[in-house]
Amino acid sequence: ALCDAMVQYVVEGRETLDATRTLVFSSFGFAFLGCWQYTLYTRIMPALFPGIEAFVARPIGERLRDAKGLRAVAGQVFIENGINNALLYFPCFYSVQAWHVPPSSRSSKHGSRRCRGIEHP
Repeated sequence: ALCDAMVQYVVEGRETLDATRTLVFSSFGFAFLGCWQYTLYTRIMPALFPGIEAFVARPIGERLRDAKGLRAVAGQVFIENGINNALLYFPCFYSVQAWHVPPSSRSSKHGSRRCRGIEHP
């Protein structure tokens, strides 16, 4: 919320805070980033890839020769980019946004959607 307020006042030069927009970012940040990603990175990933802590504690030269460790890193990258972002991040953001921003506030502009100052492809 603080970063969005800073962007609104400093970068965009607004005189008043768009509270709905700040609420969208705050809700999404709490639910997805705060709750879900905390669980993903502290509970789920360590359970799926045991020993990764020992792998990252080694010097870089040893890590580059550890095929099992490199496969674990590749698995984590796939989960984050192929599953988490693609199947969870975007649907969660758009759901939070739809919950907070009424359809009457949404408009089309040059092939993109703009919802209360938030550009979307």
